[in-house]
Amino acid sequence: MKLLRPTRSHLLVAALALGCAVSLFAPSLSAQSGHAVIEDAEALGNTAGMGAIPDALDPKQVRDIVALSFAQRGWTVKAKQDTRVVGYLAHRGREATMTAVLDFESNEIHYFIDGWAVSKSGERKKRDDCEGWVTFIKRDVNKRLNVAAATL
Repeated sequence: MKLLRPTRSHLLVAALALGCAVSLFAPSLSAQSGHAVIEDAEALGNTAGMGAIPDALDPKQVRDIVALSFAQRGWTVKAKQDTRVVGYLAHRGREATMTAVLDFESNEIHYFIDGWAVSKSGERKKRDDCEGWVTFIKRDVNKRLNVAAATL
């Protein structure tokens, strides 16, 4: 049996695949074993990524910006605590509770989503990561944080 020698392109493809695999699992690992230890991460839903908090902003500004980002997208702000902002949205057969955990020691925001597809009667049918909703909130928060930091 003749063995094939790996070529340079084979090695590049393997390295790219490994990098993709690591990046897919990195957000979920960071919420449990990285900078911030979030004790109740499982209760908050699925990990939905992270964002950076600019150094120039104080905690109240960050909380207000996250809450404003939820509100501007039609979410109801359910809680605004020292280190958390929680939003809720029910729209077109889906509902979601999104929690932004604010870690001011490492200047990170950890996002969690608990999303569902719901029936017309309001019964939860199956889990839904609501990826589009998460993307819009994270993008809005990031944009507002950077604008606020730049204007200081």
